[in-house]
Amino acid sequence: PKYVSFSLTDITKNIADGEYDGRIRQLARLFNKIKNPVFLRPGYEFGGNGYGQYAAKEHWIKAWKRIHGIFRNEGVQNVAFVWNTLDAEDYLDYYPGDGYVDWWGINVFVNNADRDAFIGQFIREAARHKKPVMIAESTPRYIGSVGGESAWNNWYLPYFNLISRHRHIKAFCYINASWRDYPDRTFAFDCRIQSNSYVS
Repeated sequence: PKYVSFSLTDITKNIADGEYDGRIRQLARLFNKIKNPVFLRPGYEFGGNGYGQYAAKEHWIKAWKRIHGIFRNEGVQNVAFVWNTLDAEDYLDYYPGDGYVDWWGINVFVNNADRDAFIGQFIREAARHKKPVMIAESTPRYIGSVGGESAWNNWYLPYFNLISRHRHIKAFCYINASWRDYPDRTFAFDCRIQSNSYVS
């Protein structure tokens, strides 16, 4: 796909102040009609270096609670709220509380994920809060899949070691795509598992 550049606008305060209540209510009612479970990641990649870094920290928790409250007031039972970061070291400053979060989510793009200090700390903290963990986005960002055995040893094997080591990691999402045209060139690799027979 061709990627279009766009400017990011912070609407965190607007959400917190109720300006988007109508749209959020529409979304809640739409999800209420769906008969399947839904994972919802409001403000994903908050803080750190993800796209969520543009959301105002001082309004973030209030905005999350506002969205959560509207969904509950609409009687939505099939949506799980996934609190998802990429690498925000101060992630607990964004935490709305156990009563407002169903899953903890983290995005994993780094090599050797099973030895990454931040990822390990985040997953252990989730266990202390008795929350399941979702790897909400993952792909071998810096090497792709086409490196065969090297890609397997540096990304896939540590990734699956991480998952098997922590029993409360209950879901993972892998982005099986070629990032060739993506603007961030650290992603500019073919990450499709079918592109390499060793990885497949």
